[in-house]
Amino acid sequence: MADHAESLQAGLKGFIDSEEFTDITIRCSDGQELKAHKIVLCCQSPVLAAACNGHFLEASSGVIDLENDDAETVRAMVHYLYHSDYKHEDHEGSAGTLVLHAHVYAIAGKYDIPALLKLAEDHFRDNVFETWDTNMAAFTHAISVVYSSTRSKCRRLRYIVVIVSKKHLDYLLTNVEFEEVLSTHVEFAVDLLKRFSSPPKNKPLHHFFDSAQYSDLKIRCSDGHEIKVHRVVLSSQSPVFAAACHGPLREALSGVIDLDDDIPYAVHAMLHWFYHFDYNHDSKGRETPTSTHVQAIAPDDKGKLQLDQHIDKKQKVDRQAGNAQVESDVSPLVFHVRTYAIADKYDLPALKDLARSKFAAVAVNVWNSASFTPAIRSIYATTPSTDRGLRDVVTSVAQAHITALLQDRSDFAAVLKEIAEFAADLVALMAKGYQPVERFQFTVRCGNGNCLDSGEYSDFRIITGGSCVYKLHKIVLSSQSSVFAAACNGIYPPQFPLDPETGAMEISSEFHDPKAVFSMVYFLYHFSYSDDYPPRIVHVYNIAQAFDISALEALAIQRFEEAAIDQWDTDGFADAIEELYDTEPNQENGLRNAILRISASHLDALLQQRGSFYRFLKSSGQFGADMVEYLMKSRQPAVRTEFKVDLTNQTFTMKILIAPSGFKESLSPHTAAQCIETGIRRALPTAETHKAPLVDGGEGFVLALVAATGGELRRVVVTGPVRQRVRSHYGFLGGCGPKTAVVEMAASAGLRLVPGDQRNPCLTTTYGVGETIVAAMSAGTERILVGCGDSGTCDGGMGMAQALGARFVDRNGGQLPLAAGGASLAHLAAIGLAGLHPRLRHVAIDVACNWQNLLCGPQGVARVFGQQKGATPAQVEELSAALDNYAAVLEQEVGFDVSHAPGSGASGGLAAGLLMIGATLHPWYQLILPYFHLDCLLAHCDLVFTAEGGLDAQTARGKIPAEVARRAKFRGRPVIALAGTIGENAAVNYEVGIDAFASVMQAPTTLEDAMQDAERLLVEGAESAMRMVMVGAFVSRRAERELESKRCECDLADEFARL
Repeated sequence: MADHAESLQAGLKGFIDSEEFTDITIRCSDGQELKAHKIVLCCQSPVLAAACNGHFLEASSGVIDLENDDAETVRAMVHYLYHSDYKHEDHEGSAGTLVLHAHVYAIAGKYDIPALLKLAEDHFRDNVFETWDTNMAAFTHAISVVYSSTRSKCRRLRYIVVIVSKKHLDYLLTNVEFEEVLSTHVEFAVDLLKRFSSPPKNKPLHHFFDSAQYSDLKIRCSDGHEIKVHRVVLSSQSPVFAAACHGPLREALSGVIDLDDDIPYAVHAMLHWFYHFDYNHDSKGRETPTSTHVQAIAPDDKGKLQLDQHIDKKQKVDRQAGNAQVESDVSPLVFHVRTYAIADKYDLPALKDLARSKFAAVAVNVWNSASFTPAIRSIYATTPSTDRGLRDVVTSVAQAHITALLQDRSDFAAVLKEIAEFAADLVALMAKGYQPVERFQFTVRCGNGNCLDSGEYSDFRIITGGSCVYKLHKIVLSSQSSVFAAACNGIYPPQFPLDPETGAMEISSEFHDPKAVFSMVYFLYHFSYSDDYPPRIVHVYNIAQAFDISALEALAIQRFEEAAIDQWDTDGFADAIEELYDTEPNQENGLRNAILRISASHLDALLQQRGSFYRFLKSSGQFGADMVEYLMKSRQPAVRTEFKVDLTNQTFTMKILIAPSGFKESLSPHTAAQCIETGIRRALPTAETHKAPLVDGGEGFVLALVAATGGELRRVVVTGPVRQRVRSHYGFLGGCGPKTAVVEMAASAGLRLVPGDQRNPCLTTTYGVGETIVAAMSAGTERILVGCGDSGTCDGGMGMAQALGARFVDRNGGQLPLAAGGASLAHLAAIGLAGLHPRLRHVAIDVACNWQNLLCGPQGVARVFGQQKGATPAQVEELSAALDNYAAVLEQEVGFDVSHAPGSGASGGLAAGLLMIGATLHPWYQLILPYFHLDCLLAHCDLVFTAEGGLDAQTARGKIPAEVARRAKFRGRPVIALAGTIGENAAVNYEVGIDAFASVMQAPTTLEDAMQDAERLLVEGAESAMRMVMVGAFVSRRAERELESKRCECDLADEFARL
C-alpha cells in the first residue's frame, strides 16, 4: 500500500509541473495564477471541495480567488497538496522561515488540511526552540501571526510560543518588540499569565520580604531608606537584633531600628540574606562615609539601644581606616568584605561563611584586577587580627600569584608597605612552603550504625582474637560481600571456618589484625572507619580484599593516600610497603599502585634519606622491579628538539580554561581535566590554567555538586533498572538556603547498571529513582534537584511515579504491574495521583535535563536513544507507540501536553513523569553551571579546552562541550574540543562555537584498548593541540612584526619624501 501511495505522489508532482489536465485555477493576492486539479484539492480539503462543487462562483468560473491570503503561503499550500511538503529551506533566513511556518499553519487550519497542519506545527516547533533568540523581531512577528491568524481551536502553535516565552521571560521582557506584542495581543498575555498560575501553596519566606506582608519592624538606613521586616525573622537568627526587639528600649517600642553607622548596601545584603539565605552583588547601594567604631555598652539618654554593645569585646577593632568614601560602583570584592563585616557585627556566622565563600570565588579570578588591593585594605580595616576568615583567603590568593603581583602591580607593593599585618601574614604563609590542597571529604550517614552498636535483630556472628564477638546481620553483610553472602548460606571458606562451639565465623588473628576486623565491621554499617596509620591501613585493605568488599578497598586506598601526604618520609610509610609486599608479594592491586605513585613523587628525597624505604628497596627485588616498571611507564617523553619555535619565555602568557565532560566508563571529568592540563603544560609550561570539570545531569551529577558546595553524600539501596537491588546514593548541598537534596537517575537506573545481556528498554524501570526521592524526602529535604542523563530506561518515569504512590490503570480497569517497563504503557488508560507521597506537596523538585530531548515524534526519545539502550528496530516502534499513548493519557488526566514539551524525553521520558508529579524542567546548564561559576571563568581566560568521549552531531544538541562553546562564543573566546572519536556530521559543532576539534586516537585500535589507555591518549592529544596553538601564535606574532616593520619603512619613506 505504501509503495502505491509513493507512486501516486510521484505522479502528482509531474502533473503540477506540466499543468496537464488542469481544471481549476487558484489566483493569489499578488496576481499569480496557479493551475491545479480539482480532484487533488477536493480529496485533501473539505473547504476547497465545497468551493469546487457547490453553487459558488468558483465552481462555475473555474477560478478560486484567494486574494485575502498571503500569496507565498498559498503557493506553499498548493505545493504541499502535490508534494506532501512545502519549500522553506531557501526562505530568507531562519527568522522568515519561522513566520512562514506560522502562516502555513494558519492556512492549513482555515482550509481544513490536517496533515499540513501537523507538518507546519512540526517545522515551527523544531525552528522556534533553536532560533527564538537569534532574531527577536522574527520571534515576536511569529507570535503576532500565531495569535492573529490561527483559530482558537487550533492552539498548538499558541501553546508552543507560550512555553518558549515563559521559559525565557526574564530575557524577553528586556525587548521592546516583545512588550509591544504583549500589549497588542491580549490573548497571548492571558495565556502566558495562565502558565504562571498555580494552586495556592505555602509561600516561601522571601515572599514576605518582597511583599512586606505582616511586617512589624522597620530598618532605617543611613541614606534614609526604610525597609520593612519581621521581628521574629531577625531576632531568631541574630542575638543582636533579638536584644533590640525586646525590652523597654526605644527600638522595641518604636518599631524602628536606625542603622546609621552601617553602609546601606551592606544592610540591604544582610536583610536579603535573612529571607533568601543568599544575597546578590546586584543589590548594592551607594557607599557613604560611616563610623563603625564600637559604642558604649549602655542605652543612651533616650533609651535607644546601642547595637554595637552586643559585639564580642575580643572582636572590637578600630575601623576608622575604613571610613573613607569609596566609589559608588562598589566592586564585588569590597561588597563581600563589607557584607562579611556587617555579619560579624550582628553575630551572623552563617552569613559570614557565605560572604567568605563568595569572596573566595571572585578573588581567585580577579586577583589581577584593580579591585584586589582595595579589598585587602578593606579586610584589614574591618576585621580584627583574631578573625582569620577573609585574611586567610586573601593571603592565599596573593601567595599563589605573588610573582605577577610584585612585578606588575605597584599598588600591591604599596599595600604591602602600608599594611604591616598583611605583609606579616603573607610572609608566614610563604614560609610554610608547599601546602597540600585540602581534599573534600564526604560525610556518609547510614541508619544501620545503631543496629551494630546494639546488636538488635542480629543473626550472624564473627569471633576474632579468641574472645571478641560481633553480633551482625546477614542482610547487611551479604549485600556488600560475596564471601559473607556465601557464609550466610552455610558455605564457609577454609580461611574463615565456622567455630562449632560458638556458632560464629572465626577470623584468626594470626592472619588478620583484630583492629582491621573491627574497621571492616564498622565500615559495613557506617560506610566509613577511622585509622590513618599506614601499616594498619594495609591490614584493612588486605581484609577488604579477602572478603571482597570493593568499597572498603577504595576507601582504604583513599585513606592511605591522605595519610601519605604527611607521613611519606616516616618509617610508617616504609613499614606499610613492607607489610603489603610481605602479605601479597606477587599480586598487583590498587593499593600497590598508590604506593608506587607516592614513592615516585618523592623518590629523590626518600633515596637521600637512606632510611627504611631505601633499605627495603635494596632488600625487596619485587618492589624494586615494580618501581622500575612504574617509572618507565610514567616517565616524561623525550624533549622534541625538532620543534624550534620558542614561545615558552616569560613574554608569552596565556590563560587557559579547561572545562571537559567525562569520557564514559574510562575518565571522570576531573581526571580528564588533569590530563588536558598535563598536556598543555608539556607544550607551554608558562600557561596559567584553571580546571573546571563539568557534569550535566548524568553520571557524576551528585558527586560533583556535593563536592562543589561542600555537601554531604548518603547511601541507599534501591531497585535497579532490571529489578535487582543496587547500591545507589544521593546528596545534600552544602551552604545556606533551603535544605536541598541532589538525586541522580543514573545512580539508580543508569545504563551501566543494566547487564549487557539484559539491555531491553521495553522492560527496564525507573522505580529505584522514586525510592531515592522518597529517601531524600524522609531525610527532611525542602527541595530536590534531579539530574537526568545516562539512563538505561524508557518507561516515561512510570516506575518512579509508582514508587511515589501513583497508580497506572489499564483498559480493563486493572493496575499495571509495578516496575513493568515502558512497553506496558501501550495498555495505559488512566493515571491516579491521589495516593502520591504526602511530602511531595511541600517539596520543590527541579529537573536538570537536555532541553532538546522530546518524548514523542520523529525526534522522540525512543527513536533517538532506543537502540543505544539495546532496543531492536521493532522494539523502538513498540516503545514509540507506547509513549504516544502515555502522552495522550497524561494530557487527558492532568491537562497538559508533554509529547513535545522541551526536555520531556530526558532519561527515557523520566522528565515527563516528573512533570506529572509537579516538577519543573530546566536546561541542565541553567541549574548546574552556576555552581561551577563557568561564566566568570570564561570572562577571564584567553582560550578554552573542552572534551568528551565522542563528538558528533548530537554534541550540538545540548551536551557539555556545546554549552561551554556557546557561552565562550558569546564572550569571544576560542574553543578547542578533544574527543575519543569524531562521529558523523561533527562539523555542525562549528556553528555553536567549537572552533576546532580533534580525536586523541593515534591509530586504529579496539575500544577496550582505547579505554585502558585513555589517560595517555588525552595527555598527548592536548599537548599536540596546544603545540598547534603555539605555532599559530608564533606565525601571528611574526606577521605583526613584519607589518610593523613595513609601517616603519613607509613612515621613513614618507619622511624622506617630505624632506
